[in-house]
Amino acid sequence: MNLEKSIELAHEDNTAFKEIYDLSINRVYSYILFRIKDKGEALDVCQNIYFSLWKSLPRFKYISENHFYAFLFKVARRQLIKTREKSIDKGKELAEIAENIVVKVPM
Repeated sequence: MNLEKSIELAHEDNTAFKEIYDLSINRVYSYILFRIKDKGEALDVCQNIYFSLWKSLPRFKYISENHFYAFLFKVARRQLIKTREKSIDKGKELAEIAENIVVKVPM
């Protein structure tokens, strides 16, 4: 099955979506891992990317393979930004918690 046909069938046929995944995961994972540097977190981000892709495929109009990959990497960039924003928010929360910790030093 080719990429165009897989995209058309992806919502009704899990095998078709798996084919899209198999064709693209190495590129996506490498892109994310290069930016995050943590294998576990990169896998989590990839999972979110493919979930977002699955949700958005019904609105996607296939023009070419290059067009599909541009779309996929746009989804990946957006997910990467969301991940970084959550990371920043988590860092701010931890800083606030650290500021509120009172250390009692025995005298």
